[in-house]
Amino acid sequence: MITSTSDCSILIVDDDPDIGFTLQELLEHDGYKVEFVGTGTEALSQTQDRHYNAVILDLGLPDLDGLSVLESLQRMDPTLPVIILTAFTNSERTIGSLMQGAFAYLTKPYNRDELRATLRRAVGVQALAVKARQVEHALNESEERFRAIVQSASDAIVVADQEGMIVSCNKSAAELFGYGEADLAGRPLTVLMPARYRDAHAAGLLRLQQTGQSRLIGRPIELHGLKRDGAEFPLELSLATWTSAGGRFFSGIIRDITERKRAEEALRISEERLELAINGSNLGLWDGHPRPGQPWSSPDTPVWWSPRLKALLGYGEQEFPDVLESWTSRLHPDDKEMVFEALSAHINGGRPYDVEYRLRTKRGEYRWFRSRGQAIWDSQGRFVRMAGTLQCVNDRKRAEEALRESEEMFRQLAEHIREVFWLSDPEKTRILYVSPAYETIWGRSCGSLYAYPGSWMDSIHPDDQSRVREAALTKQVPGRYDETYRIIRPDGSIRVIRDRAFPILNRDGRVYRVAGLAEDITERTRE
Repeated sequence: MITSTSDCSILIVDDDPDIGFTLQELLEHDGYKVEFVGTGTEALSQTQDRHYNAVILDLGLPDLDGLSVLESLQRMDPTLPVIILTAFTNSERTIGSLMQGAFAYLTKPYNRDELRATLRRAVGVQALAVKARQVEHALNESEERFRAIVQSASDAIVVADQEGMIVSCNKSAAELFGYGEADLAGRPLTVLMPARYRDAHAAGLLRLQQTGQSRLIGRPIELHGLKRDGAEFPLELSLATWTSAGGRFFSGIIRDITERKRAEEALRISEERLELAINGSNLGLWDGHPRPGQPWSSPDTPVWWSPRLKALLGYGEQEFPDVLESWTSRLHPDDKEMVFEALSAHINGGRPYDVEYRLRTKRGEYRWFRSRGQAIWDSQGRFVRMAGTLQCVNDRKRAEEALRESEEMFRQLAEHIREVFWLSDPEKTRILYVSPAYETIWGRSCGSLYAYPGSWMDSIHPDDQSRVREAALTKQVPGRYDETYRIIRPDGSIRVIRDRAFPILNRDGRVYRVAGLAEDITERTRE
């Protein structure tokens, strides 16, 4: 759309240079981009190579008749407004030019204000014509895209009129029901349905004609379709309706759900086996599938929650509806994003779904649960179902938290005592922990001891090394290790150490750790 005169290009065609240049100067002063030519041949050449918003044309040209130039310009671009500006005043020329499509007919000498006003109207009309052409082109493209989408859709699409006669269908619909693409148009919808549905179909059409209401519009339903060879198959149908000048029409999107039904049956059998396997256990079961045309995360997505699962949260059978929202509304706010990301990663990418999160119970408290699940996809890779288990792990989480708190208390204690607390495996091949006091007493970094577990022994005075090494090997595991020895620090100073150790047993009564406490008693030995 033209927004200012600076966006407009005007072509002046006149054999009189004085008039042409005067007119060019006038229009350029008004902000137009103006070009001037003196012959019809030049005008036609210019308009072939360049775009103009309007042409001001003199009929009396030296080479071509002005009306023939007008006719040629109209053929090249019917939306290009041509203003006739000429000294000819006879009515035949005026009418002839206007009949051939001239936008306006002005005579010389011209009125500047009239010319300006006429040119503004011409440019505006041309902009509207261009816009209309663009809109028409976009509409045609949109219709072509729509037809291409309908024809390339994997789902079957059937359009019928209010009498129940098929108006059109896409390739997928024809193939689904076993017909050629042109075989279904003009035939009744009843050819696509088993006989048991036809009475209800006729009653529904009659009700729609009389009341304008339908029980099936806007909600997906599961039915059976009838192929050309008489075979039946399960399908899912979504109906829509609209009214146009041609009457009322219906469109049905039909999806063959044979594979989904097989998957559902396989899952049902699997669920029965699982139910038998976990009967009496502390596991809850869940099983959901998305509605057609809706994301799986919709609040009303159907999900079956087993009685045991509901009981784990403290709810009775009727207190926990079988929809996704029953679960999502009880997810801890801090866990919701993580859980949905895990579900999406499994559904869209097949990543294993095994997560732990908190759910609010009927008593209002949050408890920890572990959920595992497996999605099912049809033969075309579309997500159709997901089932899994829910297990309460609150006691384990509490124990883990208690352990973390205990370890933190131990760490705070160990890191603030003056003695060196150390922890190793029974074989002395790994130092599992050494407190910061090691760096103060030994004068060496804790990192060096982790990297080389025997480096503490290298610091022992040569006269004490043999005795201490023997004691470490034979007395630490039995719990009789209590040795006093000297160490030589990197600065050459000597410190006296009392080192004690005791074994730590696992549940089987076997030693799996050795803990010790090394104390600097140098000052005490000098007293």
